[in-house]
Amino acid sequence: MLITSNSEWGAGDDAVDGAQDLRRRAEPGSSAAPGRGASASPHATSPPVGGSYDFTAAGGGQMSSRAAAHDWLLITVSLSSGQASLRVHVWRKLRSLGAVYLQSSVCLLPERADVSREVRRLLGRVLQEGGTGQSLRIVLRDPEELHWLREQFNAARDIEYGEVLERLPALSAELASERAKGRTTYAEVEESEADLDRFRAWMAKIERRDYFAAPLGEQARAAVSAAAEELARFEAEALHTEAPPEPRRLRAVPAAPRRRRAAGSG
Repeated sequence: MLITSNSEWGAGDDAVDGAQDLRRRAEPGSSAAPGRGASASPHATSPPVGGSYDFTAAGGGQMSSRAAAHDWLLITVSLSSGQASLRVHVWRKLRSLGAVYLQSSVCLLPERADVSREVRRLLGRVLQEGGTGQSLRIVLRDPEELHWLREQFNAARDIEYGEVLERLPALSAELASERAKGRTTYAEVEESEADLDRFRAWMAKIERRDYFAAPLGEQARAAVSAAAEELARFEAEALHTEAPPEPRRLRAVPAAPRRRRAAGSG
């Protein structure tokens, strides 16, 4: 694992502890390890701003190919007990980005342009309001660490996709209930359309933080599409029920021929 400073906030002890914790999760005997891992001996001291940490597996060395490495952001935020509202804001923002926490104040996110931008903005606000924070770029080269991290991200997204799948049938059930009561009305179409829009917005938020294509994603997307098709059928029934009848076409009656005047009359 290679960690390089990626921000003006430097590298604090919490960030180092978080990186060491990540390494321990892949060690043999660790309850969080996905399988057999190489023993590691992280060693580092806090560098000046712009410095770097170099974590290497004991006896294993680092991989020479940069193509095998994956970049992440290691984020740590420290706030005082009187900054409750800022603490909630930080938690909600990192939660919306899908961060995986290694410790209470240390989390990881994939390094991507949009994610990095949001993290910089968040840490800028933390600094402005008197807190401290760090954002460090981490290069993960250990396949077991990468496997463990992806499992954590995918497990979190699958929980969210599972909630969509759990709640979505209520929309179809409501349409079936209204249909059985003979209430295929446009008012019900509008109400159900608003519900479907909320599911679509919810799915969009989950998909933005689904960095590794969690298994339940396709199933959730298919379920939302099926609900949209069901609503379209219900709307067609409501149109048939409530639309005014087409005006009856009147048959044109041919005009009676005009009588010709007799010659010399008039």
